[in-house]
Amino acid sequence: FNYMNAFREISTVNLFSIFDYSTQIEKGFILFNKILSLISLHHQIFFIVSAVIIMWSVMSLIYRNVNMVWLSVLIYISAFGDFMWALSFARQALAVAIILLSYDYIKKRKLFPFLILLMLAALFHKTALCFLIAYPLYRIRFNFINITLAIFICGIVFLNLNYILEV
Repeated sequence: FNYMNAFREISTVNLFSIFDYSTQIEKGFILFNKILSLISLHHQIFFIVSAVIIMWSVMSLIYRNVNMVWLSVLIYISAFGDFMWALSFARQALAVAIILLSYDYIKKRKLFPFLILLMLAALFHKTALCFLIAYPLYRIRFNFINITLAIFICGIVFLNLNYILEV
């Protein structure tokens, strides 16, 4: 997927017919690109704004939930190359960035804001809906039986993933 070409193509679509635009790309991502193209027609705006959103989301999650912030930031940026991944797979990374913001609502047991953020993330990449399972799983204690059950369920989901994502 070429984000530069997608940005250029989406920038030519009329704002009022944006949701009639025929593509397999999620509508939230198309709207995001269109809004950015109204600010600037240069495709770099997409990468700059995406990077800011992704980094802000990750850093805010780290800052609120980790004791050794400096180490977490160092690991995020260097050890796993996650930031470079984020710019290579921007649609997925933007969905993950939105999902990371929902983590606090899982901890506070606030279902409605969690679902709103999850649906927003799904507008960028529909696989974000897989994170729906995080809400009920948050309070489950992990032991041998629960881990075995989770592996079994993941296996069933994996075998039926194409069907699940078509829904």
